[in-house]
Amino acid sequence: MPATHAAAQDWSGAYVGIAASSIQYEAEGFVTPIPAVTWYGENSTGVGTLFVGYDWQVGPREVVGVEFDYSFSLFGSGRTDTFAIQAINEELSNVASARVRFGYAFDNILPYVSVGLTSADYELSTGGVLTPTSRTRNVVGTTVGVGIDYLIGEAHQLRVELLHTQFDDQQFPQLPVGITAVTSTGINYSELRVGYAYRF
Repeated sequence: MPATHAAAQDWSGAYVGIAASSIQYEAEGFVTPIPAVTWYGENSTGVGTLFVGYDWQVGPREVVGVEFDYSFSLFGSGRTDTFAIQAINEELSNVASARVRFGYAFDNILPYVSVGLTSADYELSTGGVLTPTSRTRNVVGTTVGVGIDYLIGEAHQLRVELLHTQFDDQQFPQLPVGITAVTSTGINYSELRVGYAYRF
């Protein structure tokens, strides 16, 4: 009689969770008086995130899923210089992402990779000897990640995840009251996330 094998953990189903993250944010850019002056800013901070998703077990070990998350903390960087603006501050808020996940399960352990899009409100503030101003726009970037989910019993899930998000360059033209034009490039952040989810 052929040997039988115990059924592997079924990862299909919905889940909702909360996570805490350590974020390393970086950006650089230049202002456009002649000659152009470059600047660079970075900052490390903590962020809280809510996430919700759904997985489908499509093979004996293969798992695909979709996930949405929202970060309810602000983060960014600041830089002070001696040129006309003197101070540049950046801040991201209302950060939300949608990603697809591809995993390969080992019973109750699910290593996975993910890729998707992240939307955020990006605020650039300038000040100094010129009239202070703040300009905000929505930006969309690409997020890639790797992680491991660990299932305890049928419903409790622990997670460790590393994500990286990159946004396109942002150009802010000169304003009427003498505010210098600013271009922000290399807007990106890396995120180490630890979380808990309840699976349904």
